[in-house]
Amino acid sequence: MKRNKAKRRIRHAIKEVLPKYGKSGYDYVVIATIKTNKVSWNTVLNDLERALGD
Repeated sequence: MKRNKAKRRIRHAIKEVLPKYGKSGYDYVVIATIKTNKVSWNTVLNDLERALGD
């Protein structure tokens, strides 16, 4: 149950962040962990933006 929640959070964050920060022609692999459930939503978004940003 916890793993599924983490995966849902990551999927939702990707839908928000990837159009702004993703690069065309690239494939991305994002691994959700149970820790994903313990941090705030803004932290998830900021971490993903930082990972994809230049």
